[in-house]
Amino acid sequence: MLGSQSLTEFRGIVPAAMIAGLTPAEIKEATYQAMAYLGIARIYPFIVALNEVLRAQGVKLPLPSQSTSSLPPRVGASRN
Repeated sequence: MLGSQSLTEFRGIVPAAMIAGLTPAEIKEATYQAMAYLGIARIYPFIVALNEVLRAQGVKLPLPSQSTSSLPPRVGASRN
């Protein structure tokens, strides 16, 4: 849908994807991943629409961080 710029269909499929068991974080991640292939100019309207649909579904935004990694300490950095 993102590649063909089917924004109306995207708005309809997001709630269906949630009913099918996808989490808001998974849907957002899939949308963000498309940016590498399609570019920000084509994906931005979908990010905006996704946030609108998620809010309408009662999802509190922003979503909690999904980060699972941390930076190692720098050599010579203060450890206060």
